[in-house]
Amino acid sequence: MENDSDIDKEKLLTEHVTKRWIKNVIFIRDGQKCIIANDIGHRKNFWYPWFEEHFDDRRRKYCVDPRGRTLKEVDHTSKNRRAFMKDTLHKSEKGWHLPRSHDRHIFKFPQVSIIKANFPRAAEIIDNILGHLVQIMDAALVPQIATTNWKKKFTGSPHHTTSQDCYPYTTTEIGVLTTTIHGKLMVLRRVHQGQIDATCLRVCRAWNQTGGRLLYRFNRYDFKTNNPTKDASPGSWIDGSFWRPSPNKPFVIARDDSPRIFNARIQKGIRDIQRQVAIKKLVGWVYHDPFLRFLHMIGANNAALLRTLSFSGEVRCHQCEWGHFCDDCLLESFRVYIPVMNALCPNVQKLILNVKTDSQARAVNIFERKVREFFEGELRELRSVTELVVVDLIVNGYELPDGDTRSVSTAQLAELTVSHFRERAS
Repeated sequence: MENDSDIDKEKLLTEHVTKRWIKNVIFIRDGQKCIIANDIGHRKNFWYPWFEEHFDDRRRKYCVDPRGRTLKEVDHTSKNRRAFMKDTLHKSEKGWHLPRSHDRHIFKFPQVSIIKANFPRAAEIIDNILGHLVQIMDAALVPQIATTNWKKKFTGSPHHTTSQDCYPYTTTEIGVLTTTIHGKLMVLRRVHQGQIDATCLRVCRAWNQTGGRLLYRFNRYDFKTNNPTKDASPGSWIDGSFWRPSPNKPFVIARDDSPRIFNARIQKGIRDIQRQVAIKKLVGWVYHDPFLRFLHMIGANNAALLRTLSFSGEVRCHQCEWGHFCDDCLLESFRVYIPVMNALCPNVQKLILNVKTDSQARAVNIFERKVREFFEGELRELRSVTELVVVDLIVNGYELPDGDTRSVSTAQLAELTVSHFRERAS
């Protein structure tokens, strides 16, 4: 028999290994030999051996898949994970792939006429199932659509993250009993799964319509403004050459024909989004902008389902080379977003603006005037919004002295407009 000291050592080893999650160390838990193996999760920033490498005139490297990207490779699951999922498959899953005529098909839930009044309807059951797959309750989805195949900025799947107040993955510990040279071992792995899994929308048209409605209507989407520099709005290698249309957004200047030109450019962008034109035919300011590119990707029908949008960025008060306010500005971006949202997002009810003041600004009166004019003028042109939330982003976590532009509260300057939208709702 083992003495007490040996038992204590085993307990200490088990506690130490499991607490720190140390891999490749055999320990005993509940009388079973165990070992921790590598975690399993989505592969990120990956490219395959058959990817071709191309260089532009600045010797920047681009990773190009000559075959194109298929749906099978979106939200790619590693070979190890697929094997692990097969080993841990529940016995009932073999009976899940059923024709719609089968009695146990998911759409064959009892109908309303033959069920009790307090039993959920079939549609409610399916909504609950899909809701767990495509909805995040306590965070925002941050789509990553305006991507590039420039190696320095290259990203693999998934093409979304979550806002900072939520861990982007759900972690589960799963064990598989395996026979090895050491005898029977319980192999423990942590499996990291994304907060949402929209691959279920590919099952059938009915799931696509129902799940798509839940995905776009009941999630909050967050976007940042894009800086028009070559590093912040990079190009890509497309169809055998480097492609980078101009990211500069339309703007209005003190010229008689400027409003007409501005409106014409906006309407061109709206038409491109509605028609979901090919990438190389897309106007540059839509191509590079995170929000507008997202609308182009999901299409007008899904854009009409959006209910809650969140935007984060600086209010720039300095002027750039063309004599107008900086293009990388939350308010300047919204001068473009407002007509686009009125045309394509008629059901957006809640708008959240996370505002950071211009790090280059010096004059408080310029900042206050620009913010007041925007909130009390252009922003009120949004037709569907009934709730506005304005949040001041803290600069580096420090209180700033009076007189510094960054000490002015944007939320206070927006109070009248917040009340305006609240009264509209009532």
